[in-house]
Amino acid sequence: MTIVELYVLCSRRLHFPWHRASRVAGMFAGVYFLGVFACLMADALLPITAAGEWRGLSDMIAVGAYLLGVIPLAGIALIDSRLVLRTSTEDVRLNSHVLMVAVLLVVAYVAMIHGMLTPVTRH
Repeated sequence: MTIVELYVLCSRRLHFPWHRASRVAGMFAGVYFLGVFACLMADALLPITAAGEWRGLSDMIAVGAYLLGVIPLAGIALIDSRLVLRTSTEDVRLNSHVLMVAVLLVVAYVAMIHGMLTPVTRH
């Protein structure tokens, strides 16, 4: 969780510039990562899978968890752009945003931990 999000969550000052900055950053990150996701699917995941070049289970888990990050980031972008939860209160949107950040942290740590493992190579 970023300092800005923590400040907005704890202070509940929803009309200050920090809240707007957090919303803009959330929308940007979600859209940006959708592009990263599409590139990685086309240039990495599909060719590696088609060629059978995975070096082990930890490799697959690391890449899969990294790509799963698109779900919470897209959720943040949708919440912050008010395409979902439009009629909800600001507190509900803020709590949903924080929940998505927590999910993102979990999948990012799973990806990072499995990415650091030495993959088993086949001979």
